[in-house]
Amino acid sequence: MNATSVTVVAAQYAAGTLAVVPWRQWRPDPAGLAAAGLGLALLTWTLLHNRFGNWRILPEVKAEARLITDGPYRLVRHPMYLSVLILCAGLAACARDWPNLVGAVALIPILILKTRREEVSLRVRFPAYDAYARSTSAFVPGLW
Repeated sequence: MNATSVTVVAAQYAAGTLAVVPWRQWRPDPAGLAAAGLGLALLTWTLLHNRFGNWRILPEVKAEARLITDGPYRLVRHPMYLSVLILCAGLAACARDWPNLVGAVALIPILILKTRREEVSLRVRFPAYDAYARSTSAFVPGLW
C-alpha cells in the first residue's frame, strides 16, 4: 500500500460523496435518474462478472488477480470506474446544486489518475495487458 494510492482513493471517495449528497433539496430528474440507473446496472454487471476478490479499491493489482477481458471488460478496460462516473453524474443531476456538480466533475481527473496508476501495475503483472489496452478503450468505447 502506497501513500499516493491511498490519497487517490480518499479523493475519489470525497468527490463521490460531494457529488451525491443532497446539499439542499433533492429533485428527481428523469435524465439524472436514467443515468444513475445505467451506472448502477453497469456496476452490477461488472461486479457479477468479475470474480469476487479479484478487484480492490487501491489501484495496485492483487498478486492473485487474474486479467479479465470479457463481459463488460470487452467494451471498456475500466467499467467499474465508468459506472461510478455515470452513477455519480446522474445523482448530481438530481441534486442540482453546485457542490454536486463540483464533485461529479472532480471525479473525472481523479479516476483518470487512478486508472493510470492501476495500468502500470496491470502491465507489470499481465504481459497480455498491452495488447488488450491497444484494442479496448479505457472508458468510452471507440474513444480514449
